[in-house]
Amino acid sequence: MLKQSIKNFLLYIAFPVGIILFFSYFYFFTFAHICQYKHSSFDETNFGTILFFADPQIEGGDRVISQGIYGLINLIFNDIYQKWVYLNMVAVFKPEVIVVLGDLFSRQNLINEEFYLRLERYNSIFTIPKDIKHFINIVGNHDIGYGFTGNLEGVRRFEANFPPNKVNGEFIHANHHFIYYNTQQIDSSKEQQLYNETTEFLHVTAEEIRKRRVRMLDLENIDSPENIQRFNEEKERSIYKNHTFTEEEEQILEKAPIVILQHIPLYKPKGTCADSPLHIKSHRGYIIEQAMLSQDWSDYVLNAFSPIAIFNGHDHNGCFYEHPNHIHTKEYTVRSLMGDFGGYSAVFEIKPSAKNNDDKKREKNIYFDTDYNYNVFSCSFVPTWFVVTILITTGFYITIVPFCCIFDICCLRKKQKLQKQKLKKQ
Repeated sequence: MLKQSIKNFLLYIAFPVGIILFFSYFYFFTFAHICQYKHSSFDETNFGTILFFADPQIEGGDRVISQGIYGLINLIFNDIYQKWVYLNMVAVFKPEVIVVLGDLFSRQNLINEEFYLRLERYNSIFTIPKDIKHFINIVGNHDIGYGFTGNLEGVRRFEANFPPNKVNGEFIHANHHFIYYNTQQIDSSKEQQLYNETTEFLHVTAEEIRKRRVRMLDLENIDSPENIQRFNEEKERSIYKNHTFTEEEEQILEKAPIVILQHIPLYKPKGTCADSPLHIKSHRGYIIEQAMLSQDWSDYVLNAFSPIAIFNGHDHNGCFYEHPNHIHTKEYTVRSLMGDFGGYSAVFEIKPSAKNNDDKKREKNIYFDTDYNYNVFSCSFVPTWFVVTILITTGFYITIVPFCCIFDICCLRKKQKLQKQKLKKQ
């Protein structure tokens, strides 16, 4: 009876479970390759690949204090989980730019000792590849707080420890102009200096972009050598206030499409995303909590910069929205890297479009060069509960199944021995 039960267990339970375990581990080791095969348009014509991670929210000592050994195990497991996703995505897609879209830590009011312990763990997870061109850490509300709680000391600590060591900035990649800024201090801030720094950065950058576009349009309308000479003289006199870029880079920027990187999403109508518009303010008007930026600042970003795309985090569920502005800006809210949300990441691929001499068939835009094709897609790992289930099942499997197999073999040998003894007696 026992022997038959073991055979039934091996046939109807152990074998199917073994198949499930095999394909689960196969996906664990190949999920990034599968995502690339399904979605990527990467080939030798690719101009740039940007990899996004959102809201890792590294936890720390407070969890260990409240949960003891379980909390410590949880921290170790989460670190391994996020590092596995990160390293696999980097190895497969080989990005030139990596962006973490804010909320690097789980809360902002950390003493220095706890902050640097989490920083060490964060750096061990998000190791910077040697050949990477830009590694951008966007600041989030869990890193410095909203306008009501954010302070200068917290922002400066963030800037001192996370590349590119500033919360407002810009860079060029693949002939595209990338702009990132501190969304937590933009609607209102108790720390006036932080509000001034961010708003001034946006206004100055927007004005530089406007001047580039005007000069580009003027140059296209110049029809004589005299006008060309006058244009060049005016350009020499109008040196940009922002000396971040070289003259060669400024020429690229004149027709460079703009991509915005930020933490808090722009305003959208209720029901568009998992998060609805939410603005909780103090009695003095400072932001205590918000799910999206105000409509006024959202309109400013869309109108002043005319970005082709916006990437952000904050809404852990992720979202896609096409704004009804003149260039139909596409906003991608990347789903969280955390295990509860499936270990998501996103890929942004840029490649030159095929030249088409027929102007009627080509998209025309006076603001930037449109000779590019874009491919944006998400890659998912698996939720934490699934990984834990597979690991526990594996533990039972490698313990029980070998025992059952050994028992079955012993029974078979015993049966063969009895049969031989019967034959001898005959």
